[in-house]
Amino acid sequence: MTKKYTLKSEKTPRERKSSSSSRNRGQLLNRASLEVARLASTDDDRPTLCVLRITPECTIATNGQFLGRITHPVVDRDVVEENAPVEIVDRPIRACSIPRHVALDLARLIPKTKADSEQPHHFAFFDLENSTAKRLRAVVKQADAVQSVEIGDVQMEFPDTGSVIPKRQSGVMRFALNRWLLDVVLGAARRMGLDAELRFTIPDSPEKPILIEGGIRATEQEATFVIMPMRSDKVAEEAAPRGESKPQ
Repeated sequence: MTKKYTLKSEKTPRERKSSSSSRNRGQLLNRASLEVARLASTDDDRPTLCVLRITPECTIATNGQFLGRITHPVVDRDVVEENAPVEIVDRPIRACSIPRHVALDLARLIPKTKADSEQPHHFAFFDLENSTAKRLRAVVKQADAVQSVEIGDVQMEFPDTGSVIPKRQSGVMRFALNRWLLDVVLGAARRMGLDAELRFTIPDSPEKPILIEGGIRATEQEATFVIMPMRSDKVAEEAAPRGESKPQ
């Protein structure tokens, strides 16, 4: 049985900020960082995959059929300080896992950024000074308030995804791809606000996964998606839009 986590928000006063000058990566996440959770599993029988994995370098989500990963945003410290409702410290967030639905709820709290903005100003800041081993505190600055969110860390071992992501390789071949799997990956890329260009690496064997790469140039983020070659009617039906029949 999967333990359920809830998202609790409360308005808090603005807290103090630091004044150092450098580049920041790892203590703040933007909508793209959290929206990758759409690729996490929704199957309660696979609780280790029903999460967004946060590491000091990136966020990752997978359901076993496809995988998404995006590096943390790189933002000038003065931009961070101008918008940060918490103290910025010189260390990244620790590796942890948060429930899929909580990550998406947190993403919805972050104000949307205009697509033509050169430097997005809206983030979820992790208050590392007031987080514990089992619970994280994230803070989102909104127009009229600051939302504080307490998030439970899912204490389960996340699978090693490093060996799954294929290396860039040459080779051209014909291949068949279930469009439901591609739809959900491209939908996640759109919601993450990635730049228009996506790069596809086609493997030299039909048994190897397909690599899709993109990113956000303004925040120096690199996104990686993997679609496994296996077929799964259950996953395809889960990814299908409402009103459309599942693939035959």
